[in-house]
Amino acid sequence: MKPKGLDRRRLLIGLSALAGGALLPSSEGILSRALAADEVTTEGGTLSSSQKTCISIIADIIIPETDTAGALGADVPAFIDMALTSWLSAEERMSFLSGLDAFIGMNAGFIGSNAEAQKSTVQSLDEALWDADHFSGFYRKLKEMTLIGYYTSEVGASVELAYDPVPGPYHEFKLSASDRGWST
Repeated sequence: MKPKGLDRRRLLIGLSALAGGALLPSSEGILSRALAADEVTTEGGTLSSSQKTCISIIADIIIPETDTAGALGADVPAFIDMALTSWLSAEERMSFLSGLDAFIGMNAGFIGSNAEAQKSTVQSLDEALWDADHFSGFYRKLKEMTLIGYYTSEVGASVELAYDPVPGPYHEFKLSASDRGWST
């Protein structure tokens, strides 16, 4: 059994909350529940197969694979399913899922279309991100969860970002009798 305390993932989630909380006010709910969760299970999940496929395509367009792994390489779709299942309130989950279903219904050929058409559809969602249409709330939350899932993953936190462990590695210094001492 793992002792309770602060592990790496919880630390990164907490740091993300501090850094991004002002920019993404709606992320507060996800992050506070993530920090409060002692054990998170993903058994069963929330998303159907077509919903997972749609989210995987959109997440891959938001953070594509370059010289580092993208959203799919960081397993962001599984993170989103876990967030929907374990962290979001029932109201937030239903709002997200109804927006996702509306998007899939209005863009029936999205999943089977070519990569350029999919990218164009997602770019139009980006352009209308803050509009009051019925997709904007779903897409804003999806983009938020994609970024949180990616940058709190091992790939996002240690490969994509410059990783500098704090306080750093232990180095032993040889001191002579004439050297000044170190304060702590």
